[in-house]
Amino acid sequence: MTEVKRRSKILYALGYVDYIDQFGQRHPSGYARKYHPKRGENNLIFVTQHGYNYDRPRMKGEGYDWENTGPA
Repeated sequence: MTEVKRRSKILYALGYVDYIDQFGQRHPSGYARKYHPKRGENNLIFVTQHGYNYDRPRMKGEGYDWENTGPA
């Protein structure tokens, strides 16, 4: 964190969720924010590079269904 506060390193927060909406459609969704230590309360900057922030319907055959994973 010392290097992040000195701004010699950049800290990114990345997230991913796979969810079912109220209509039964599955969605993968991802986000990315860059931490900016000098910005006070609003210190997570939206990452604008393509592919980091999305929410879309899951395509047929993409991913795993929850009921088919893990121990029975």
